Amino acid sequence: MKVYLTLLFTHGSNEAFLERWLSKMGTELRVGDALFSFHAGGKAMTFPSPASGTLKVTLCREGEALQRGAAIAVFLSPEAPAKELEKKGLGKILTPDEYQEALAHAEAASIRLPPEEL
Repeated sequence: MKVYLTLLFTHGSNEAFLERWLSKMGTELRVGDALFSFHAGGKAMTFPSPASGTLKVTLCREGEALQRGAAIAVFLSPEAPAKELEKKGLGKILTPDEYQEALAHAEAASIRLPPEEL
């Protein structure tokens, strides 16, 4: 069984700026694959994917400020790893209604959704 998982930005700083998405929506990722690059505390860094699965929706735009704990993306991930990430505070498993809300948020933020999500 696969579930939708909202990934959370958990970097140590209170705020960072998303520089560039390094993975596109629809991409299959493994744990550790580069998800996006960001700047925090004057340093450029990459954010590794904490989950394996398909990157379904990005919830932040390039150049956007990221607050600690902010939702950054929605993954379609196997249930067991998703539950482990939720337990560690790195993500939140979504109900179908919450997933639809995430899509509406992305659309309202003018984030281009893949055709199958529209």
